[in-house]
Amino acid sequence: MTDDELFELCVANKELRIERDENGQLIIMSPAGGITGNINFKLTGIFSQWMEENAHLGYGFDSATGFRLRDKSMRSPDVSFVKKEKWEALSLEDQENLLLCALILLLNSDQNQIHWSS
Repeated sequence: MTDDELFELCVANKELRIERDENGQLIIMSPAGGITGNINFKLTGIFSQWMEENAHLGYGFDSATGFRLRDKSMRSPDVSFVKKEKWEALSLEDQENLLLCALILLLNSDQNQIHWSS
């Protein structure tokens, strides 16, 4: 499935949270539980505050944003960051479509541990 086809599938099924792993397999994400949802809420708040204080560095995104990662997977991390110069170099179309990010933070709902990748 191409990136464009995946994007169209996601748009056509907005009620689902669809990701793609590095092997091209589609993953339908289940809703977070209460504990994980609460931690995600706090994580987003902390990240949002940091972004407000450091807006000159780049742009932050929430868990509804899909990103193509280096391994060809497409994920919707809990919070993510794109450097200002990288974001502003993209066309409006590329900004709206799936894109690469500089930092992702994922909360592992099984153990409620935060994982990051850059």
